[in-house]
Amino acid sequence: MALRGSLVLLVVCLATGIASEGEFCYDVTSACGPSHWPDLDSTCGGKEQSPINVDRKGLMRNSSLNQIDFQGYDTAPEATWTISNNGHAIVVTVGGEMQMSGGGLPTTYKPLQFHFHWGSPASKGSEHTLDKKQYYMELHIVHIKSEYEDIASALSDRRGVAVLGVFLDVTDTDNGNLSTITDALPDVIYKGSSKDLPATFPLGNLLPPKQNLTRYYRYDGSLTTPGCNEAVIWTVFESPIKIGLEQYKLFADTILSTADGDSSTEKLINNFRSVQELNSRTVYASRDATVLSCGNIPLLSFVLSVLPFLAMRLT
Repeated sequence: MALRGSLVLLVVCLATGIASEGEFCYDVTSACGPSHWPDLDSTCGGKEQSPINVDRKGLMRNSSLNQIDFQGYDTAPEATWTISNNGHAIVVTVGGEMQMSGGGLPTTYKPLQFHFHWGSPASKGSEHTLDKKQYYMELHIVHIKSEYEDIASALSDRRGVAVLGVFLDVTDTDNGNLSTITDALPDVIYKGSSKDLPATFPLGNLLPPKQNLTRYYRYDGSLTTPGCNEAVIWTVFESPIKIGLEQYKLFADTILSTADGDSSTEKLINNFRSVQELNSRTVYASRDATVLSCGNIPLLSFVLSVLPFLAMRLT
């Protein structure tokens, strides 16, 4: 059992991008905080870092970004899923026959784990933002190319990892699709704790409704924790899913970043990295995703309206 627990922890640490050369934290006032992550790994200061703000007025439409083919996401796998607290996030390692392809992805990818980022009881904590709007939480479903056996191999490939980003918005009513996870949270309050979930569920239950799955944004980026490997194809869905207020509080008001037996306890809050510079990258909108034009004027009409004035200036 000890060996199995060690292997699970190893997978969790690698899959979330934890740097081996030093511990990191989210406290912006601390020497281990995000502004100091490049000291842990220089890649964290790279030019293709995540998360970013998705500015829907600065996107390029790519009509080839259509329906993603999710195979096995609509059934509960016959496998053991493990939920754990690594001190930085709540992580669920998954198993089962699942894969995704299409939607502009270069090949087939298989899921390894999913994890959550959140704010505090009084503030929001998604990592990506949409037109600078931050949501309460963000779910990341981490995939690797099906040809690879582990995350370490995938991270050596610039497109070896594909992550689905899903925003979560708070509502008064609990989301039953999250109950298996939130019911297990009291057993993983402390850093280093883990538990096998009593049952699995269709991974597709964590995605936006089927009619909204063709509305997403795509860009090349990185893991959002050290070592910040720039090996990720990001797919950020436009439509959020819901989480009940009481369910949200189970994350933001009970989970600890400290281990059982530590001299002090510290809540795990605001476990998100701030948005990074886009630099020279392009963010693509899928076929059905929303693209905003300047001042809410249709782009073509805007261009046509200014052409006469440009012509006058040039003559």
